[in-house]
Amino acid sequence: MEKLWAAVSHQGTVLAELLCECSAPPVPLVPKRVGGLRQSLLQLVTKKSENYTVDQLERLFSLLSQCIYQHRRDYDKTHLTEDMERTVDTFETFL
Repeated sequence: MEKLWAAVSHQGTVLAELLCECSAPPVPLVPKRVGGLRQSLLQLVTKKSENYTVDQLERLFSLLSQCIYQHRRDYDKTHLTEDMERTVDTFETFL
């Protein structure tokens, strides 16, 4: 019984060592300018949508959601924020 317990303990130790060796995928670094882009996008959306009706807000939300979906697999999200800013700027032409 002691030999069996020693073997199981050894297997657990080996498994733990193997799990530690397998490194997690690297955490993407967020460039400092992304925070500024998000803040400027937030200010732009807030300013442009100040007097929008619920229907207009729903349409804008839908367009911005489409942008997010289109860029969902992009590692660099700066193109997403630029696309969203263009969408907000050109949204007035749809009204």
